[in-house]
Amino acid sequence: SVSYAGAPSPRRTPSRSAVPMSGSRLASSLVLLASLVALWPARAQQARQYRLQSPDGATELTVDVGDRVTYSVTRRGARILAPSPISLTLDARRTIGVGSRVRSESRREVRDSVRPVAPVKRAVVSDRFNELRLRFSDHDLELRAYDEGVAYRWVLAVGDSVTVRAEQATFAVAGQAEALVGVDTTFMTHYEPVFRRVRLD
Repeated sequence: SVSYAGAPSPRRTPSRSAVPMSGSRLASSLVLLASLVALWPARAQQARQYRLQSPDGATELTVDVGDRVTYSVTRRGARILAPSPISLTLDARRTIGVGSRVRSESRREVRDSVRPVAPVKRAVVSDRFNELRLRFSDHDLELRAYDEGVAYRWVLAVGDSVTVRAEQATFAVAGQAEALVGVDTTFMTHYEPVFRRVRLD
């Protein structure tokens, strides 16, 4: 029983009789109560949040890991992507990203550059990003925040080969966002159609 200091003792009403409880019913109730109390902290600890910023600090990637894995993105404080669930369904009907629990995390910063072999717009391409790696039982979730955007990928350690049945990649665009979209009507394209501004909602 739980008692509170300074609390008045409850008054007993003679006209109301207490309902007797057998020992077995009392023991079952106590076991059920103890189980619920023990499970509540464990369930609360499952939902964890991780944040990752781009090198310039303008883009922030937030990952929530609980009953499912979601990510969201802000740019200079403005919401770009609302929480978007991601998962990967493998053979044997196993889905990673659902009911997962993070065992450890690691971070690193990369400030590098690449000189392309084939000619591109720039002779030197900057490779700058911050990385967050979440380790689960037999797979990792690797996330990167660049100054220009974000990226993620699943890293599997489940043997020599694996069959991916389905992938959930959600992009829950926040607000009334617009994009420039080039719609081509053929399978062969040089990515030079007329681009039109369209609403994403």
